[in-house]
Amino acid sequence: MVTAGFTARSDQVATWADERIADVMGVINAATAELVSIVGEVIENDAWGGGGLRSPAHWVAWRAGVSPARAAHLVKMARRLGELPTVAAAFAEGRLSEDSVKLVAARVPAERDAEVAGLAQVMTVAQLARTLRSLPAQPVEEPEAEPRPEPEGGGEVAFGHDDDRWWLRAGGLAPERGALVAKALEAAREAEFRARHPEAAEGAKPTGVTWSDALGGWCLNPPQAADRPVRGSVTLQRCCSGQVGRLGAQRRTRKTPAS
Repeated sequence: MVTAGFTARSDQVATWADERIADVMGVINAATAELVSIVGEVIENDAWGGGGLRSPAHWVAWRAGVSPARAAHLVKMARRLGELPTVAAAFAEGRLSEDSVKLVAARVPAERDAEVAGLAQVMTVAQLARTLRSLPAQPVEEPEAEPRPEPEGGGEVAFGHDDDRWWLRAGGLAPERGALVAKALEAAREAEFRARHPEAAEGAKPTGVTWSDALGGWCLNPPQAADRPVRGSVTLQRCCSGQVGRLGAQRRTRKTPAS
């Protein structure tokens, strides 16, 4: 009797969940279709530029708060759905998901719009991907992105803590300065590896030493130029001074097991 009761309850929850998920996904799909439609209007009217924005996808990532990859897919869908009216209608009615439409926009030619719109509604995303794999990718005309301006002073770097107190860095450096920092980090990684494995042969790969280890080691024990004449060492020492060095020490302390 107990087992029967659990089974009945499970069946009720499964039925309820099926219905609610269908309803919720219908709303999400329709809302995403509206977002894609808005993006299409913005692209058609060249309303995305200004303020340093380099492309429609850059604008979408900023305004919609999505990743660059998802923004690029939303833009491609917006450019293609005008050629796929049956797919677009099913999307707007909530009957097709964003992932399904993304696959269709990437592969399906205009003349197969109605055929694929019907198939996509009865296939999982994985099944649809396998079905469309043999079709060539559909070209999408995109305006050339504006070149990214070089930051003043050779680059911009920002850093701080997220909500979980992890230290994060973001930004970019001009190619020459980035090469200097890369050289310095490579030297720091090698030095950390040698400190851990003094018996290692010359030229051995610094396995087991992460770039985070290299940065932390450099911040805590910056070598003098005379000890290791690596071009760019002063640049990285400046990056690691002050607060960053203290953060590196905190990170190392956190990783050390309690004695």
